[in-house]
Amino acid sequence: FVSPDTAMYFGSSYQLIAGGGMNYTWSPAIGLDTIGGPNPIANPQETTTYTVSISDLGGCSTTRQVTITILHNNNFFVPNSFSPNNDGHNDYLFVRGNNLYGIRFTVFDRWGEKVFEIKNTFPNLPDHGWDGNFKGQKCNPGVYVYWVEVEALNGKKWTLKGDVTLLR
Repeated sequence: FVSPDTAMYFGSSYQLIAGGGMNYTWSPAIGLDTIGGPNPIANPQETTTYTVSISDLGGCSTTRQVTITILHNNNFFVPNSFSPNNDGHNDYLFVRGNNLYGIRFTVFDRWGEKVFEIKNTFPNLPDHGWDGNFKGQKCNPGVYVYWVEVEALNGKKWTLKGDVTLLR
């Protein structure tokens, strides 16, 4: 297994995680603190897809990939899936980006019922988002629709709509 794809601000770092083997080799080496362990720290300067070769003592091997998307000014996005299973990875769905002043983020189920909404402005932007629950109950796995309105610190505004897959 490997870490999920992620996005981070330019200049940030992210710990990659791999498991299921005895030997690990990551590439490319650019932006990694090591290429020979299961959990290197990545600090890429641009969007990068890292490949890890994982092998066990029996000679079996596989490769997996992780993409780190680098965010720059006025960039934002909503991931296309999340897994609120309390494993500490991708447990919340939220608008990711930088240079944000305000957001309104709404999620609807397939029948059009609003299952989540958050409205905030700087400096109270949320550091978390939808946890996959509605009225205290876990929502079923499936595709949900979102609508997001974003305002950047420089006053520019955008509206984005799309869908996201909830995985359990």
